[in-house]
Amino acid sequence: MTEDKKIEKILCPRCGTSTNHEVVWESKNMGWEDEEFDMWVSINFDVLQCLGCETPTLRKKVVDSKNLEIKEVNGENIVVPEITRWPKTGHRMLKTKYVFSAPPNIRRIYTEIVEAYNSELPTLCAAGIRAV
Repeated sequence: MTEDKKIEKILCPRCGTSTNHEVVWESKNMGWEDEEFDMWVSINFDVLQCLGCETPTLRKKVVDSKNLEIKEVNGENIVVPEITRWPKTGHRMLKTKYVFSAPPNIRRIYTEIVEAYNSELPTLCAAGIRAV
């Protein structure tokens, strides 16, 4: 008996557009619960693979009892998880440009600046710009 494939449409880091991705692996709940303080956290990981370019994406979904976001869809209350994806994707992501005429140290710092910007680390990004 074949298992049904889970297909989701997400932004692909390589294609640069929303494409269909197959869920190729899912983790079990890796969260925790503390009954004494009535707190819990649910953490799930899964790997999605683009059905176009075959690039994998790791996704982390977190639901926290103290920061629940509930959305009504078709008359049902749905808990909305906080989602993080690696590699990072987005329309504001910078791509590294290769400047062969620059000295090796400057090229390395420039690459780290772009990585810091794409990882939303503004202080490190500013420090790298100052170093250049």
